[in-house]
Amino acid sequence: MQLCLTAWHYLENGGRLTPTAHSPHVHRNTVRQRADRIDALIGATWRLPPDNVDMHFTLRLWKLRSSMPPAPD
Repeated sequence: MQLCLTAWHYLENGGRLTPTAHSPHVHRNTVRQRADRIDALIGATWRLPPDNVDMHFTLRLWKLRSSMPPAPD
């Protein structure tokens, strides 16, 4: 969850560490470490075009879905 949230903030802030750190109120080094962890899991291309567009879209859907109430049964 923290990695997804960090990636979302990172992409929302154009890949800039300082604004990304301010968004979830974490230290820049924490953002850097989490981004490096994401790199290790899925590869560094998530930060670069055109893959970052796909990742950003996916994370926006995730963020939207996580803010919605559960569907009724």
